[in-house]
Amino acid sequence: MTRIAKTPIAKTRVRMSQLKSEYPPHSWGRQAAVLRLPSALLVVLLCFAAGCSNVASLQKKSAAGDEKSLHKLMEIVSRSDYPYGSRVSAARALGEIGNPAAVPALIGALNSYERRTTFREEAVIALGKIGDRSAVEPIGRLLDRSLGDEYVDLRLTTLPVLSQLGGKKAAEILVAALRYYDILTLQQERKGVRGVFTGEENPWLSGQDSTGMAAQMFGDPRAGGGLGGLGGLGGGNSPVGLFGQEFGQTATARKNFTPEERQLAHQALVGVGEEAVEIIDAQIKTKQTTASLRQELLAIMEEIWLASQPPGE
Repeated sequence: MTRIAKTPIAKTRVRMSQLKSEYPPHSWGRQAAVLRLPSALLVVLLCFAAGCSNVASLQKKSAAGDEKSLHKLMEIVSRSDYPYGSRVSAARALGEIGNPAAVPALIGALNSYERRTTFREEAVIALGKIGDRSAVEPIGRLLDRSLGDEYVDLRLTTLPVLSQLGGKKAAEILVAALRYYDILTLQQERKGVRGVFTGEENPWLSGQDSTGMAAQMFGDPRAGGGLGGLGGLGGGNSPVGLFGQEFGQTATARKNFTPEERQLAHQALVGVGEEAVEIIDAQIKTKQTTASLRQELLAIMEEIWLASQPPGE
């Protein structure tokens, strides 16, 4: 006796083999039966594509205090075998619910390595809404891994969330971000240096000569110069990420960071408020801080001070 498989796809395969014995190869009965199979299979696939989980219903039940629904949403976020759209919706729902129990699942979502960033963006936003500062360090590490051009939207989403979460650790990451953007700005400006007497672009000053000597003198990280990596301007050949972790790739490999990102990091650091003052002050006193970065940090401290004053003063 033939044992029928339990899964829908397996049942379809069994049915196909049965049709071969029930009908002649080109009979109408066989063709009609075969045409009915894709319809049934399509229903199964559509059910799977929808995640077979009504995220909106789970969110409503969870908001009403149903812990099973909350755990189901956390499961959807945590498991990569659920449809991408369902995981995005579940992450958004957990943020709206605001239960701190979801923080570990959302932090785990930050480690997703899909090229699409929407899921991680929703996880970051959800962590900001919940407000648990334990998420700050994982978010910093996410920024370390997201310096390519394809991650612009993810960075633009993440920087304000660091401000929303606040605290000294968030301030450290945002100061490091400003250091990094300052490096990129200096490098871009150096590429446009022109000769004092001729007004022509000078490839020697841009570090484009064959020896790379100018690059070393002006601190190009590619030549082991003084700009160092993302974590500071003190030299060395080991750039570090926004959170301070070392990377083997230099900052010059990260191209096209827009001025808007630097401005967003500026605003985010102002938003951290008085907790950021100590971190900013320590960076200002560092000898490796450039004049442009020092000026920006002083402006941020003034903005924080003005924001702390009572209205009318």
